[in-house]
Amino acid sequence: MQRDGRANLDHVLTGPSGVFLLETKNLAGTISVEEGVLVARQFDDPDEIYRYRSLAPRLRGQAKELSARLHRESGARAWVNAVAVIWGHFPQGLINCENVTYIHGDRIAQWLASQSTRA
Repeated sequence: MQRDGRANLDHVLTGPSGVFLLETKNLAGTISVEEGVLVARQFDDPDEIYRYRSLAPRLRGQAKELSARLHRESGARAWVNAVAVIWGHFPQGLINCENVTYIHGDRIAQWLASQSTRA
């Protein structure tokens, strides 16, 4: 989905459980969430660390924008769940932190199916 001339949204899912904005990340190394920041430590050099500090704030902002857009276009208000889908070595598997869910890609279908139906 294109965002008014800016970066696209990877995936938007809607259904009885709500609206989900999915950002897909295919990362190398050991992936973790530390103090709300996605971190990748490289296998071959554990001192080489990438911190994705802007990911969570960007996802929350995109979710807010999408919620406003849906309201403008449909008149209905909807909470948009921000989700980072991690492909790679992510031993934590599932972390919820500051209105962002980080989940391993192998678990996303089951997790989405387990979300409560919203009225």
